[in-house]
Amino acid sequence: MASRSVVVVLIVLASALSRCRADQVKTYFIGEGKLSTESGKPIGSQALLLEKIEDRDKNLMIESAIVVDAKGVAEKRTMTLKVDGDHFALQDDTGSINGTGDLFGIPWQWTYWRGSFDAANGVHIQDENFIADPNVAVARKKITGKDGKVLMYMDVTMKSITPETYHILAGALLKK
Repeated sequence: MASRSVVVVLIVLASALSRCRADQVKTYFIGEGKLSTESGKPIGSQALLLEKIEDRDKNLMIESAIVVDAKGVAEKRTMTLKVDGDHFALQDDTGSINGTGDLFGIPWQWTYWRGSFDAANGVHIQDENFIADPNVAVARKKITGKDGKVLMYMDVTMKSITPETYHILAGALLKK
């Protein structure tokens, strides 16, 4: 009788743990952000490595990006999106960027989102993201100055990678 109770408890615990894990989804991407002027003239690019965590119980999306500039300098930046229905509020880990946006599609399987963000230095970012395939993400960011003039565009293309590949690359990039 005791062994049957232990089995029931283990099944209940395993079920609860699997639900907890199912409510937090991690995906990993690698890609490039191509920078251009308002007229489309290329002005450089950045390599991108992204860990995206969806914590559905807490209505959060956390995007931690390692951005590598043209000089090979890597910097980690984290954005937290607090989801409320089809809308979100965004803030970065330093508190210097914040804004709001809208999500389109089936909840937690959104295929498009757009946002408008302000940086502490006066820069404004209009951001559109397309995710028609869960393994590919494409985005366009329009970055304007305090005067409203376009400073640059950033066109981003990302492809999913395995967690193992992400951790190998992140470890190597952040060692420098």
